[in-house]
Amino acid sequence: HPVFQVSFVVQSFGNVGKVSDDQRGYFRSFEGATTYEATKFDLSIFINDSGEDITGQISYATSLFHKDTIVRLIDHYTYLVGQLVEFPRKSYSELSLLTPESYNRLVYEWNDTYRAY
Repeated sequence: HPVFQVSFVVQSFGNVGKVSDDQRGYFRSFEGATTYEATKFDLSIFINDSGEDITGQISYATSLFHKDTIVRLIDHYTYLVGQLVEFPRKSYSELSLLTPESYNRLVYEWNDTYRAY
């Protein structure tokens, strides 16, 4: 059994001087070797913020995850990062992984259990 089954790596090459004081606490730099070969974990996420854009790669066990689940994970992460960029001083507890549409679907549509008896 592996020690852990999920890997999340953030790399930032040459971007050290470009980060504001407010952003320094967001992520810690990865201090190890990284390869993009066959994954050894059930879920591996690599994020690279060294350029103008944040890029990423996700490797996952297709026997455990459906493609649409991974697409939803990417959508949630992208939405969260967008909120961090738009509202950098907002408390993390005020941010959401869910878009307003997803929140309404989960809380109101899928949880609509009212039935007349």
